[in-house]
Amino acid sequence: MTARRSAVAENDVDSGGYVEWLLYLGIAVTGFGLVLGAVPMAAVGVLIGITAFGRGLPRGALVASAAAAILWSNAAVVLPGRVGLPAAVGLLPQVLLAAVVVGRIVARRLPMVTTSAFRVLLLHGAALAMAAIIALDHGPVMGAIISFIIEGVVLWFLVVNAINSESEMERVTAAVVGVCAIIGLVSITQFATGSYDNDYLGFAQIDDSRAELLDEAASTGDEVLLRLSGPIGEQNRYAQSMLVVVPLALALSRVRTSGRLWPLLAVLPIVAAVALTGSRGAVLGLVATLAVMAYLRLVSMRSVVVVIVAGLLAVSILPGYRDRVFSAFTAVEGIDNQTSEVDGSTLSRVTENIAAVDMFVDHPLFGVGPSGYPRQYERYAERVGLLVKDQARQPHNLYLGKAAETGLVGLVTFVAIPAVVLVRLGRLWRATRSSNSRRAAMAAGYISAIMAYLATGVFLHLAFERYYWMLLALADAAATVGLRAIAVEAVEPPDETALVAASS
Repeated sequence: MTARRSAVAENDVDSGGYVEWLLYLGIAVTGFGLVLGAVPMAAVGVLIGITAFGRGLPRGALVASAAAAILWSNAAVVLPGRVGLPAAVGLLPQVLLAAVVVGRIVARRLPMVTTSAFRVLLLHGAALAMAAIIALDHGPVMGAIISFIIEGVVLWFLVVNAINSESEMERVTAAVVGVCAIIGLVSITQFATGSYDNDYLGFAQIDDSRAELLDEAASTGDEVLLRLSGPIGEQNRYAQSMLVVVPLALALSRVRTSGRLWPLLAVLPIVAAVALTGSRGAVLGLVATLAVMAYLRLVSMRSVVVVIVAGLLAVSILPGYRDRVFSAFTAVEGIDNQTSEVDGSTLSRVTENIAAVDMFVDHPLFGVGPSGYPRQYERYAERVGLLVKDQARQPHNLYLGKAAETGLVGLVTFVAIPAVVLVRLGRLWRATRSSNSRRAAMAAGYISAIMAYLATGVFLHLAFERYYWMLLALADAAATVGLRAIAVEAVEPPDETALVAASS
């Protein structure tokens, strides 16, 4: 027992003191490098940050943290085009995680981890395969299956096997929060300076149509909401990927014994970036997330009120955002009265959702096939007739999209995946909410993050799915290492010193 504790202590080095300030320096230098478009400066900042993380990380956590940060920042997708690297570099996060897993399973002979949630993921894969076999159009099927395997199955397996302790879980989470804070600062700088012609090495993208809209508004003097897209290149996805990190940052501020301030500070640029996307779905996601976090005692009711007031202030300040948000609430009235009060985006989404329901009704068991909705959209949208666009469209609803493309079997297995993860996290939270605030906070953070994604899914279909599977895999890993630690302590109760450290 003593030997085991010594090993854990070796791998759980405190990263406080000068290391924390070194981390701040790395973030600052990286941020300035991105703002100025200076690749060497940004690279130096990244190296400083890696050094800071490496000083306090247990074995393997540095590589896993780097992989998580690269994936969440979309750097492996954005940067290769800038320096002429092949698109296969986009798999760098999986490669890094695979190196850790091979080292642990082969070299250190640690047992392979397969959780109940991962097995449900495989069951959903079987449902996808069946839907693919009987799909109406086999053209997009192969791409959907390959994407699910690489960005879903492989990534999940690597994550739950690469993270082997609670300290590693915390540091990987910190890497995601840190990189999102940097990206948020880039978006704030872009908005504050009006430098929309600079995409900051691809981490602050704006599509051509939005840029043209800005030029038009400048010539007419009209106010326009120029929605920022971050490193993803799509406004709503950028908002979604940032929003789910907010509860993780708040959880870190409760988890860490040192350096509690920076995760709280990181929330500010992350939330600001969400607001700058102009996403209406993010408003619903934020409300749902606040409610869940308050219930799980991750934030106080006072904090909830402050965030709501800040959100209302952001909506009122940003040009065009207020009208855009409130337009969603006039949708039903506008449709019923057949007036023009509803903007085209809302009418289009209503049409797309009804078309998805019709597809599901016509093909209830296995749907029209994975990624098959865009190919069938126009035929079904003509039945609805509200606002039919002459192009391939998406359902803009996670659940209706899954029902349309994979039927009841695919939808049930898909929903079961986060359900199982939430049940496991719920067990961890209930077991530790009164005795171990550290584990309870981490469980609450990931529960809230998942609920944020599921809430925004009411307005968004499944795209850039690596973010969704990565979030669920990290949550599953958090539940795994937490529940395992509880089981070990039940067999071998820790000594008094360990109890004090665990409760701090």
